[in-house]
Amino acid sequence: MLFVADLICDVKGKPRLPIPILFRDKMIKSFERLANLPIRILFRSHGELIETDNNYEIFMNMKKMTIKPLNPMARKYQRIFHLPPIVRETKKRAKL
Repeated sequence: MLFVADLICDVKGKPRLPIPILFRDKMIKSFERLANLPIRILFRSHGELIETDNNYEIFMNMKKMTIKPLNPMARKYQRIFHLPPIVRETKKRAKL
């Protein structure tokens, strides 16, 4: 058993990456390490648990998602998240 927290999120029943990804290289290494462990049950913070006989495939698919270019929404959140909190809050208020 492994608690993966937000490493694998659930969006409409499909595994997805958390947004934003702050340390892409570290995330890729984590997926590679986890893929080689004998894990049968993955507990997530958001979504159902995952029971599997092939966790290698799950973590390698997550690694592929990490390597792919971000979609427009994820790019937007990635840019905003790198701003200091005071700037993010100011931008949020400006839209209201």
